[in-house]
Amino acid sequence: MSILITIIFSLVATISFGFLLYPYIDHWTERKFSKDVDLPLLGPVPLLAFFVAPLALLVVALWLCTKHWIANDVLAISLVVFFLANIRLSSLMVATVLLLLAFCYDIFWVFMSSSIFGKNVMVTVATDLDVPIKILIPLVLTEETKSQLEFTLIGLGDIVLPGLLLCFAWRVDCDKGIDMQKGYFAVTMAGYLVALTLCEIIVGSLHLAQPAMIYLVPGTLIPFTLLALVRKEFTEVWNGVEETPIAAAPEKP
Repeated sequence: MSILITIIFSLVATISFGFLLYPYIDHWTERKFSKDVDLPLLGPVPLLAFFVAPLALLVVALWLCTKHWIANDVLAISLVVFFLANIRLSSLMVATVLLLLAFCYDIFWVFMSSSIFGKNVMVTVATDLDVPIKILIPLVLTEETKSQLEFTLIGLGDIVLPGLLLCFAWRVDCDKGIDMQKGYFAVTMAGYLVALTLCEIIVGSLHLAQPAMIYLVPGTLIPFTLLALVRKEFTEVWNGVEETPIAAAPEKP
């Protein structure tokens, strides 16, 4: 089963890292390889994909061979970018339902799973499953060996799910022409950072696993909702706003 999971994540990581690289290489090559090539079964494929794919495969192969934390983090970040670029929330209502479900899910698997399964399933999966589903952050050398790094980690779900709300907040700001430093995105991002910092402080102080969603869900939903109420736009954002390209974000006066 672990081999199958590794294969699946390797394929997904290859696609996501290629997705991350593509626009940068396309810009660097001045779009000289952006034309499509017709392939049997696949249809039109950008010529640049033949240059990007080997680079993505190389990084995934490096991670498979070394399992180094830097390679893990590069692939994990590419997965975050891929999901946030391709999944969009249509309204605050959808965001609220999604985040509250994640809130309950996190609480159950961290605090209640040990009494049912005899161990903390969430912690076991996060620490033992050796695939890029988490971002590893090195801390200090251990006292025992003075050579092996210790890590703190944050699961990709704790980035992607609040990130979907942040992307929605950005689109609301774009749609309404709100200054990004004073709008929904700014207050939601501030709430996310405060909540994540609080979670890390508590984990470091108590040395106990904490479901990050306990902090991140209220830390993002409450500021967004309060600003919507203050601006008298709650009903509008609850039901959804029109799609507006991110490129249309207003410039700072």
